[in-house]
Amino acid sequence: MFPRVVNGAMRVPVGAMLGIGLCLFGTGCVPPVTQVDLSAIPTAAPFKELASAQIRSIPIPKEKSFPRALDVLLDMGFQVRCASQETGQINAFKAWKDPSGSTLSLEATFLLRAGDSGSTVLRMSAVGTWKFISSGGTKSADADVSGIVATEDPEGYRQFLDRLVAGICPTANAVIPEPT
Repeated sequence: MFPRVVNGAMRVPVGAMLGIGLCLFGTGCVPPVTQVDLSAIPTAAPFKELASAQIRSIPIPKEKSFPRALDVLLDMGFQVRCASQETGQINAFKAWKDPSGSTLSLEATFLLRAGDSGSTVLRMSAVGTWKFISSGGTKSADADVSGIVATEDPEGYRQFLDRLVAGICPTANAVIPEPT
């Protein structure tokens, strides 16, 4: 069985190393090249609907809305990975289990920039992942199913941003600007 430990050092047989090298560099084990089909990118109409769902105008200046956005995201259970008031960017992550036992996560980027008349324009983009492990009783029978999905549901963005904006500026009615 390899690797094996001899005198405190890990040893891998030369034959195994050659086999791994041939597999990696030979033609039999090279993974296929994945091509991205650019024709599958949606047309302008879906982008416009999605963009309008991802954007809110908040009637307070960026200097006040940015720290409030951080507080609200933390209150919502997000881990803020990085934030810059200068650029207006916040990257945040949240993971949780749903009732079925699946692990769900959301990775989101928020951009806050100065808007007209002392307002803030907030835009959000998100990617969700999910993972479900079903156990067959033994390790060899466990199945791991997972996926990653770009969040493109306009209604999901609307609902999330309504809650976020209500936390940032509770007395304001957020305006949904027309996408450009």
